[in-house]
Amino acid sequence: MKVTSIIVNFRAWLNTGAVLVCFVLLSTSAAAQVGNATAGKTLYQQNCQSCHGSTPDGRVMLGAGKPDVISSAIGGVSQMLFLSFLTPTNINDIAAYLASIGPPAPGPTAQTISFPILASQSLTTGAITISTPIATSGLPVSLAITTPATCSLAGNTITLWLGGTCSISANQAGGQVGSVVYAAATQVIRSFVISAPLPVALSKRGGIDITGAGKSSILLRSTNLQNPQMQAGQLTGGQLVFSSVLDPGPDYALTAIADLNGNGKSDLIFQTIVLDSLQKTTVNVWPDFFSAGQAIIRAVKPAWIVQAVGDLDGDGLGDLVFRWT
Repeated sequence: MKVTSIIVNFRAWLNTGAVLVCFVLLSTSAAAQVGNATAGKTLYQQNCQSCHGSTPDGRVMLGAGKPDVISSAIGGVSQMLFLSFLTPTNINDIAAYLASIGPPAPGPTAQTISFPILASQSLTTGAITISTPIATSGLPVSLAITTPATCSLAGNTITLWLGGTCSISANQAGGQVGSVVYAAATQVIRSFVISAPLPVALSKRGGIDITGAGKSSILLRSTNLQNPQMQAGQLTGGQLVFSSVLDPGPDYALTAIADLNGNGKSDLIFQTIVLDSLQKTTVNVWPDFFSAGQAIIRAVKPAWIVQAVGDLDGDGLGDLVFRWT
């Protein structure tokens, strides 16, 4: 406050004891000018909005009702030097406008999702149940499978369909709890490996796989007992294509096909028709359909025939089941 004049009239009449105190008159300059908020809004929109937004951000709100703060910023921030043309009245108006709208509303509160890591699983498990992820806001968390080829989700149960990686995303889109507004949480993804057992070779599943390539063959043998012949057919380009396979000859009956040595290729098993000196027949094998490896499995009475094949003891090798006829 600038004091322009102080007038003090003091008179004392000592002889009468009367004291007259005339006045102290303070004449001051007018109080600081109050800005025009309406004009300030227009000035803000024209000069400030492009950087600070249509709703003034926290930085510019520091000047609410404080023209000196705005003036200091214009003079001290290089990006604002272009506003030097604003007059003190303009700055007062802008400060008044900022004061009229009050402080900016607080932003939403951050939240996070707690989602436990998932352990690897075997495909043979079939399905697993997972814990419900929890958001710090207490708002519900949604789950979604991002690898539908390997797994699916129903509630908290994940069904395993195929070996590979199964991934689940946890999301919370934000919302309000009481008076607190929460922003969307950062997505959390959990992945785990589904291990699948190695496929069982076709030859071990009862199929005829002469080459070990995993493709089934059809085996045909002629009914000409004097000159039997065999052919193996495979589906190629949508058509069955046959090729000749060596036949053991008319003295042998084809009894079974199995993978006796477990190498993934089918073995040809046949039994002699003619009895030996002990009145028995012999059961023979051509490993991988090759006659060079021919071996006798056992000699049996003719009433015994091979009824079925399979891996009865689970050792990966084919077994023969004989039946007395």
